[in-house]
Amino acid sequence: MQHHHPVDNRIKEINVGPDSHSITDQTQGNWNGIVGRICLQTTPKTFFDDIQIYPEPEQKQARVKVVIKGAGTAKVKLSAESFNTDKKHIVPAIQQEIKLNKGVTETEIVLPMGNDMLLWDEFHPALYKLKAEVTNGKKTEIKEIQFGMRRFEIKGKWFYVNGRKTQLRGTVENCDFPLTGYAPMDVESWERVFRICRSYGLNHMRFHSFCPPEAAFMAADRVGFYLQPEGPSWPNHGPKLGLGQPIDTYLMDETIALTKEYGNYASYCMLACGNEPSGRWVEWVTKFVEYWEKKDPRHVYTGASVGNGWQWQPRNQYHVKAGARGLTWSKRQPSTQDDYRFQNHLDTVKQPYVSHETGQWCAFPNFNEIRKYTGVNKAKNFEIFKDILADNHMSDQAHLFMMLAESCKPFVTNMK
Repeated sequence: MQHHHPVDNRIKEINVGPDSHSITDQTQGNWNGIVGRICLQTTPKTFFDDIQIYPEPEQKQARVKVVIKGAGTAKVKLSAESFNTDKKHIVPAIQQEIKLNKGVTETEIVLPMGNDMLLWDEFHPALYKLKAEVTNGKKTEIKEIQFGMRRFEIKGKWFYVNGRKTQLRGTVENCDFPLTGYAPMDVESWERVFRICRSYGLNHMRFHSFCPPEAAFMAADRVGFYLQPEGPSWPNHGPKLGLGQPIDTYLMDETIALTKEYGNYASYCMLACGNEPSGRWVEWVTKFVEYWEKKDPRHVYTGASVGNGWQWQPRNQYHVKAGARGLTWSKRQPSTQDDYRFQNHLDTVKQPYVSHETGQWCAFPNFNEIRKYTGVNKAKNFEIFKDILADNHMSDQAHLFMMLAESCKPFVTNMK
C-alpha cells in the first residue's frame, strides 16, 4: 500500500507573516511541494555529520571543524585544491587519527594553506574544494566542500574584505521569478542573475525575508558577489517577535539550519533575522546578534532589515535601514547636489550603514512587458494600469497620475 504525504506550506503551523517574500503572493506565491533535488543517501557506520571550514587568511590556514558519528578509531584525511582559477594551487594532504566517542565526536583540524594560497573576493573569486575522508576499518566516506579563503569583517563604519576597505553596491532580491513561481535550483540561472548585476557595477545582494537555494551561493562564489540571506519572515503583519510566539524559535532554528548548510560558501557574508519586525523585537534581535557574533565569525550580523520609523538596534554589527526616502517634493525636488552623508542621523551611527529603500517613486509602466509573462504569474496589475490610461474621460493628467499612484499601492508597497 502506498502512502502519500503532502508537503504543507500553509502558515497555520508557523506563521511567518503573509507579506514575507518567502511565501507572499506579491512575489512567488505560497506554493506547496518540493523543488530542486531530493534523495535518500546511505552512509558507512562511521561518517561525517557536519564539516565547517573557518578560513584564516592572515595565518594562511583554515580551521576545519568536523562532526563524526560512529565508534572506535577513525582516520581523517584533509586536502584541498583550487578549481576555478588559471593559477592552480594544490594544498598538501594532512592526516589525523581520532578516538571516537560513542555517538558523536567533534574535533578541529588546522589545514595549512601555504604561501601559494589564493584569496577570494569580488575581483579574484578563487575557490577551493576541500576533500575530507574518514576511514574506520575498510570503510571510507568522502565529502567535498566548496570554500574560499576570505575574511569579511567590520572596522568602524566600514566593511573590509581580506583587509581591503569595501563599499557595498547592492540590490534586493524579492524572490521574483514569474515564469516558474519559485527560485531557480540550478547554478547557471543564478550565475546569469549575478553577472547581470555585475554589469551594472554591483557587488552585493540582500534577500528580502527569504534565503535562496544552495545554487545561488554556489553561483555567487563563482562570480564574486557578497550575499545577505535572511530568515524567511516579515514578523509584523500578524506574528511578532519577542512575545513567545512560535516565530521566535522558528527563526533561530532556520538561521542555524541555513548556516549549517551554506555557511562554508565564501559569498555568504551577512545575515539578518528577517524584515521589519514588531513586538518586543529589539530585545529579541539583540540576543540574535549576540548569539551569532559568538557562534560564527565568518559572517557579520544585523538584527533585522528595517525601513523608516523603526527603532535603532544598538547591538547590530551593521545596520540595514531605509535611506533618503523622506524627500518632500512640495518643498524641494531631489538634485544632483544632494549628499546622503548630510542626513543628521548618520552622525550618531558608529557602525556600517547599508541603505535600502533609497526611493520608491511611482512611474508609468512599460506595457510591452506584459507579453513576457508567459508562465505561472500574470501581470494583472499592469493590465489594470493600462485600462486606466486608456480611459478617454481622464483628461486631467494630474488626476490621472494620482489615480495611477493609488492603483499601484497594493503592488509596489513591498517592492524594495
